Amino acid sequence: PKKYVIDAEHCLYFQKGVCRVCERVCPSKAPNFNDKPQLTTLEVGSIILATGFSEYNPAEEEKYGVQEGKGDVITQFQLARILDPSGPTQGKLVRLSDGVMPKTVLMVQCVGSRDSTLFPDCSRYCCMAAIKNATLIKVEQDPNIEVTLLYKDVRAAGKGFEEYYTRSKERFQVRFVLGELVRVSRKPDGKMEVKYQNPETGEQGTLLSDLVVLSCGARPSEGVEHLARSLGLELDGEGFFQEADGKVGVVETNIPGVYLAGCCQGPKDIPESVEHAWASALKAVSHLKSLKERPTLNPEWVEERCGGCGICAATCPQKAITMVEGKPQIVLLACWGCGACVMACPNRALEIPSYPSSRLGLEIAAALKETRESANAPIIAFCCGECMYTLLDNVGFHGGVYPPELTPIFLPCVNMLTMEHVLQALNQGAAGVLVLGCKVEESYFKDKVERLRSRFTVLKKLLNDLGLGGKKVGVYCYAGGEVDKFLQDLEEFQRRLKEESP
Repeated sequence: PKKYVIDAEHCLYFQKGVCRVCERVCPSKAPNFNDKPQLTTLEVGSIILATGFSEYNPAEEEKYGVQEGKGDVITQFQLARILDPSGPTQGKLVRLSDGVMPKTVLMVQCVGSRDSTLFPDCSRYCCMAAIKNATLIKVEQDPNIEVTLLYKDVRAAGKGFEEYYTRSKERFQVRFVLGELVRVSRKPDGKMEVKYQNPETGEQGTLLSDLVVLSCGARPSEGVEHLARSLGLELDGEGFFQEADGKVGVVETNIPGVYLAGCCQGPKDIPESVEHAWASALKAVSHLKSLKERPTLNPEWVEERCGGCGICAATCPQKAITMVEGKPQIVLLACWGCGACVMACPNRALEIPSYPSSRLGLEIAAALKETRESANAPIIAFCCGECMYTLLDNVGFHGGVYPPELTPIFLPCVNMLTMEHVLQALNQGAAGVLVLGCKVEESYFKDKVERLRSRFTVLKKLLNDLGLGGKKVGVYCYAGGEVDKFLQDLEEFQRRLKEESP
């Protein structure tokens, strides 16, 4: 909200116990010096994370000369603040060391970015930010100021960006020098000396400037690790929030209802951040609407059946269950409804109301109602309701055919399937049982697929030991488009069933 706040670090009353003028002059009597921070609990259906990024601190590396520069080595953000009419110098470009307008300005690109020892990726916003500020210096300060950009590559990839870059060179005479910074130091006469090396030829050079501006890379915001742990979110290798999918899920996370906006997902410029935020907002609205239209898959706890063993908490891939005084506490926002806890509970003290385990048993019985011991006995396929629904649809789209004996039963997630369900299907006359889940790369839970495979590997061994035929059970994982692989595996599975049959 557009409201004033009391900055306790600079308020005379909080620092020295004097003043309180604002309290006397405010007609609404809004200032309240006795107010205390309060923790408020909000129940929401969706969360959008827009925590932005933090600027790399060049003072961490001595070669950038921040300490030695005594205010004459600044960052692009600091330069933008100086050029702002509401800034500390009322928009006048001056050196902080002596208050004099510089005659030469050198901008150093990729500071803390595209560096294998610091941050290997491109921060994406820096090139155009530097070109913009260089142009502003020429247009709004003094066209005679010599502005130079020391760059590795100029990445002007947005709409109109290449034209903007070309105009800065040809119309405003911004100079571009190819080179990687080696060292920034101050000369006795007060000039800043920048040594660099041409990455193509290996030749070294030196540039002198009154003011050095460092284009610093983007880093994850402070506190993202704590926030990720609190919400059960994943982080990528650089510490930004991990999106669900790099192509089709760039605003989604591994937690349903939690979405990413802007640079918390990775470095972006302003136009891309705005587009990302719009997409995130639309996804959040769509999610809220879906909560009203479809039944929830969150499990419910049946207290009288619970033994307090904690297996459910240990099994949950999203860490959405914690044990408090021997009782499971379910964080509904973190729960993805995969059913792993329901499957793992030995006392059946957890149940998904919209998809109880008894329902699956009834579906199995209905699918096998007319079964007779014959070569045409159905193959029950327990299918993930996401990827496998798409895969079976795609079989027809690709002109393929799967045998009529294949009888799919769709689950919200095959992770909720128990060994009892598989044994029920075999006991009631199924020729075989397939468990078809998402491919590891497509699954929200990377370890879920391996758990699924290991669980049914145990079942297959048990069936073999009992002489009931472990080859009657197959566990496969696919992406929605792997039609050929699915049909090949299905053909091989049917061949094994024939070998197994008496």
